[in-house]
Amino acid sequence: MDGLPEEGDIDAGVSTAVKVGVGLLGVVLVVGLLGAVGHLVGIGFLGHRLIMYGEGELYVLNLTDEERYVSVDGRPPEVVHAQNAQIVQLIGGRSEVEILGESGEVIEEYVIETRRSHGLINVSERACLAAIDLSSLYGEGRREVELVGLWGPEDRVQEVGSRNVVWPRRDPPPRMDAEMGPMVAVEIVGCPLLEDPGFLKEYLVMRIEDRMDRGR
Repeated sequence: MDGLPEEGDIDAGVSTAVKVGVGLLGVVLVVGLLGAVGHLVGIGFLGHRLIMYGEGELYVLNLTDEERYVSVDGRPPEVVHAQNAQIVQLIGGRSEVEILGESGEVIEEYVIETRRSHGLINVSERACLAAIDLSSLYGEGRREVELVGLWGPEDRVQEVGSRNVVWPRRDPPPRMDAEMGPMVAVEIVGCPLLEDPGFLKEYLVMRIEDRMDRGR
C-alpha cells in the first residue's frame, strides 16, 4: 500500500540503529575502562585529580633506626631507609598513605590533601622541621625571608604550599620558577629552636645563603 515503508527500508533502519547502539556501547566501555584505570593508578576517574589538583612530590622522612616502606593510594611500597628519606609521586587531591614496617605490616596510616603542592610526612619519633620562604633571595632589592612552618614530632603530615621546595640537606637551585609557587626550604632543626623563631630564622638564612653561594 502507498505510504508504507518497504521491507528493505525497515531492515536498513534497524541495521543503522544497531550500529549506532553498538558504537555508543563501545564509547561507554572505553570511557569506563579509562576511568577505571585512572582510579586504580590514583589519578581519579578520567584523571580528574590530576586536572584539578596537579601533581607533586611526597617527601617521607624516616629518622628512626629501622627501614620503613611507603605506599600511596595502594601503589607498590617503596623503601625509606633508616636515617634517610624518600620522595615518591603524589597526585593532588586526597591521598591515602600507608607506612609499613620491615615485615610488610601497616604500622601507620595517613591522609594528605594537596592542591598543586608538594607534601611531607615525618615518620620519625623526635625530628622537628622548619619551613622558610626564600623567594626574596631570588629577586632584587630587600632580602626578607619568612618562616612559614614550625613542625614538631607530632606534626606528621604537611602540605608545603608550593612545588618549589628545597628538601632537607639539599642545595637551593640557582633560579626560581615563580609559576611553581614560592621557593620554600624545609630544614631539619633541633626541637628547642622552635621556641625561638627569630634566632631560628637568622640561623636558617645563614645556612641557606652559604649553600647558595657555594652553588654559584
